[in-house]
Amino acid sequence: MSDQAFGNRGNRDASVVNPRPAGTFEGSRKSGAAGPGRRDDPFLIGEGMSGGYGRGPDILHDCTIAVEKGEIAVIVGPNGAGKSTAMKAIFGMLDLREGSIRLDGRDITALNPQDRVRAGMGFVPQVNNTFPSMSCEENLEMGAFIRDDDIA
Repeated sequence: MSDQAFGNRGNRDASVVNPRPAGTFEGSRKSGAAGPGRRDDPFLIGEGMSGGYGRGPDILHDCTIAVEKGEIAVIVGPNGAGKSTAMKAIFGMLDLREGSIRLDGRDITALNPQDRVRAGMGFVPQVNNTFPSMSCEENLEMGAFIRDDDIA
């Protein structure tokens, strides 16, 4: 496909963000504790995600992404395939029309991005949204700035 076919995709309007108010997160579920998540879940899973930007068409169609704690995962695909959109959906920067996000067995679908950071997630955007005078490590640390635990 040509670049023209994908030219209008992506969040070019920085004001398009998840308008969800602050939620609550009760912390990690302890072993054996009851809760809404499934015990056999991966550490982080975006399951059956469908959605896009604003009222536009869906970019994600029943997309599932899962990683175990400590695992390094890579998403590969051409420009316009939905890689960044999937990451924004997992981090709560756009509303899902269908699907759920679970972190350590807890459903965090209703949490806004700030509360997802407090729950243990971090998000560092690519090139244009980083701090050019800072090192790569410092930029990554900024993705967890509001956390009060040891992110080392």
